[in-house]
Amino acid sequence: TKSEYSPTFLSLRCAVMRPNSLTTSRPSNSGITTMTYGTPVEGSLTEARGKRAHQRISNEIVQLCEIIERNGSVRNITDHSLGEMTFGDLFERYTCISNKVVGILLRGRKHGFLDFPGEMLFQRRDDDVVIVLKASSRELRERQREMKQYYDEDNNNKETKFDWGNCI
Repeated sequence: TKSEYSPTFLSLRCAVMRPNSLTTSRPSNSGITTMTYGTPVEGSLTEARGKRAHQRISNEIVQLCEIIERNGSVRNITDHSLGEMTFGDLFERYTCISNKVVGILLRGRKHGFLDFPGEMLFQRRDDDVVIVLKASSRELRERQREMKQYYDEDNNNKETKFDWGNCI
C-alpha cells in the first residue's frame, strides 16, 4: 500500500530514529584548510597536469585577444579599448582554432582583458554583441613571459608557489 507520509517526512523520521545520522561523518580536524582546499598535492601528477592546462588556457586567451586586435575595429581609445569585434565575427574566426570560444571569453573577462555585456553569449542570438579588448596582445605576451619565467624559477625555489586561478 502507498504510504500517506511524504518522502521528506519519512527520511527525517528515519534520521531521528538513528542518532548521529544528521551529523557529518567527516572528522572536524580533517587537515584541509581554506588555503589548500581545491588545490592538488604539491609535486603530484595532478598538479603538473593542472599547470599545463593553465598554460594552454593562457595561450588561448592571448590568441583570442590577437584575433580581436588584428581583425577588429578601433572605435574609441579614450575608454581604454584597444579594439572591438562582434561576437558573431569572432565566433566565425575563432572556431577554426578552438571550440571553446565562450569559455575563453569568460575567462578573459574575469581577468580584465576583455569586456562584453551580459553573463553568457550564445551563437546567433548574441551575434551582434560587441566584445571590447582591454589589453593589447603585446602586453599579454609580455605578462605571459614574466609569469613563465616566474614559474620556471618556482621549480627551483620552494618558497614561491604556483598561483592557481591567476591567469597568464
